[in-house]
Amino acid sequence: MSAIDQIRLLQEPAAQAIGWALLQFVWQGALVGALSAVALFALRRSAADVRYVVATIGLTLMLTMPVVTAVQSWRAMTADAGAAVAAAQQLVAGESHSADVPPAALTIVQSAGTLDGSGYQGAGDSAVLTTPWVRIAVLAWLLGVALLTVRLMAGWLWVQKLRSRGTSPAPEV
Repeated sequence: MSAIDQIRLLQEPAAQAIGWALLQFVWQGALVGALSAVALFALRRSAADVRYVVATIGLTLMLTMPVVTAVQSWRAMTADAGAAVAAAQQLVAGESHSADVPPAALTIVQSAGTLDGSGYQGAGDSAVLTTPWVRIAVLAWLLGVALLTVRLMAGWLWVQKLRSRGTSPAPEV
């Protein structure tokens, strides 16, 4: 198991949905960017306000597409996780045969911490299968957000320092 696999936050369905949205946005953003570029090229002799509207629509689509993808992925993952956990509980309780159980449920049962007579104890609803690329994408995105936040704060502090440098009180006159 790698160090990235040890980070519990990256195992949550919300983090996985963000990761899938980031990976899906690579082609979605390229498609919207290409369509916007073609539209702007076709409208190069049009009025500036028309080109502005086309560019604004393209940027708005680029803003909303990852959000919509993340919400849809999160809903699908939580529904799949709930069904897989329920199937795993049936498998553990002996109410189902392994041929009737989805592969995700078998993985949950195989990776379970402890099992007792009351049912399944283990990963719970967040037991969703992920690929390493999704976890890496989320981790890289979070590190990028943190780095850019620190850069923004450093710039703000620098500007605050510049505001008071070389100033003196106004004369009484």
